[in-house]
Amino acid sequence: MTTGMSGSSALVLFSGGQDSTTCLAWALRRFDHVETVGFDYGQRHAAELAARPRILEALAGPNLGADHVLPLEILKAIGGSALTGDAKIEMGANGLPTTFVPGRNLLFLTAAAALGYRRGIRDLVGGMCETDYSGYPDCRDETLKAMTRALDLGLDTRFTLHTPLMWLDKAATWKLAEDIGGEDLINLILWSTVTCYNGGIATHAWGRGCGICPACQLRARGWRTYIGRTPLDPPWKQFPTYEAGSLGWRMGGGEDYWFRFWDWFLRGLTDEGRVAYMHANPEPSGWKGRYATMLDLLNTDSFT
Repeated sequence: MTTGMSGSSALVLFSGGQDSTTCLAWALRRFDHVETVGFDYGQRHAAELAARPRILEALAGPNLGADHVLPLEILKAIGGSALTGDAKIEMGANGLPTTFVPGRNLLFLTAAAALGYRRGIRDLVGGMCETDYSGYPDCRDETLKAMTRALDLGLDTRFTLHTPLMWLDKAATWKLAEDIGGEDLINLILWSTVTCYNGGIATHAWGRGCGICPACQLRARGWRTYIGRTPLDPPWKQFPTYEAGSLGWRMGGGEDYWFRFWDWFLRGLTDEGRVAYMHANPEPSGWKGRYATMLDLLNTDSFT
């Protein structure tokens, strides 16, 4: 990956979710100066706005600059979306989810470009994607290229819109985060970002959320595909100083790793894969029966 675009600045459209956090980390690797902008449009999942400060604090460094939050309540005033009102989250008659907010990304880009114009920043970074998404037309590459051209003409300048996730599925987005920031960035995304349309905070192996809305389902499916492609060491090898009943498995890195391993072992491997894995990684004394305990969960009604 290239790093350090000398003398360059970027403005990242940063919501506090998985995709925009990955894009922020991507930008911090490539630009000398990075600013962020979020939008308060009366979204029902306002928990994402509350997540932004803790993510920015975790990613703070010499090239992370000012953060901006702009009000765009006009989207809530227009209404008609499950994200700005009380409508049920479901597929609409037009073939789009009711979570579609008409013109949202177009307004986001217009506001970001205007801010960038005032701040002397011409590189914009957004987490839009048309590979593994909900079908929103304002996420499509064709739409964004046309919008960027309109902004160039309307502001008499030249912007570059970077969309590093455009052709990545969710599993590849997780892998990109790993490539950029390793385990630390993966854990930050897992436990600090908010993707859930309902602003849910229930804990799952793939992070926090309601587990039901389309955003949670996309995130969970991508996570399970990602971990299925990424073999993990058994816990006793990853943290050799922790005994099976150690408090370390209930806090910090040990807890995070245990969640990842549990989900990967049960959901990421086939039956044959689990047998092969257990044969290659036998339980040491003190850990006997742990595989069997996990496998028993496969036969329970609560396992989903």
